[in-house]
Amino acid sequence: MAKEHNYAFIDGQNLYLGVTSLNWHFDYKRFRIYLKEKYGVSKAFLFIGYLSKYAKSKVDYLDKAKDKLKKHP
Repeated sequence: MAKEHNYAFIDGQNLYLGVTSLNWHFDYKRFRIYLKEKYGVSKAFLFIGYLSKYAKSKVDYLDKAKDKLKKHP
């Protein structure tokens, strides 16, 4: 039997606007772990659009978090 893969495609702008409208702090690493544990997501894609200086630093942060997540069981 073939192994199923669940992928998540996330609209970064809607995520950002939703989180900031609630005055929440968003933890991408914890969100990724939640997607894996709750929904069995094996890959998550975050679409962020235009990359300003701020966004480029966020991409660097997410790349580092991705490496740490690979070590998470």
